Amino acid sequence: PLQSEGEPFSFSTVINMTEDEQTQERFTYMTINIAPDYLQTYKLNLLAGQNMSQAQYQNLEPVALINETFAKQLSTDGTIESVIGKEVSDKQVIGVIADNYTMMGKEQGYPTMFYSYSHDNADFVINIAMQLPPGQSFDKNAIMQAIQYAHPQVIEVNARTLDERWKEQTM
Repeated sequence: PLQSEGEPFSFSTVINMTEDEQTQERFTYMTINIAPDYLQTYKLNLLAGQNMSQAQYQNLEPVALINETFAKQLSTDGTIESVIGKEVSDKQVIGVIADNYTMMGKEQGYPTMFYSYSHDNADFVINIAMQLPPGQSFDKNAIMQAIQYAHPQVIEVNARTLDERWKEQTM
């Protein structure tokens, strides 16, 4: 059976935000939950570095692959090889894969990080971030209660504004 939970055609997308500590440049990128079988299963090309090993996956080591678009954004010398070993959001980049079709980047690659979220975690959590017009707000508790009422298997719901989420990601 396939170990990877993510797949390139998924409508389930998580967008993360981070800031390069050296340059202060802000990045947004998509994440996909993978296991060592992901590249082979979806016939994706490894361009630099190495794939996640079974041991790294089982030990939940903080390692990640990124796509070519993200590597080019992070590169300090214009080469994708220069990002191998770089740390992004507490994950060490160990490999760069070729851009591929995703629901987010149909025509071009969208910056993407591939790593194991936690393959043995059965908890179901929903995170919602909303960008609102200036001066508007939403009732976080009402949203969280409605989701938990409709989906009792959800053990945690987090609702926050995009500004709050940005501060969480960059602190």
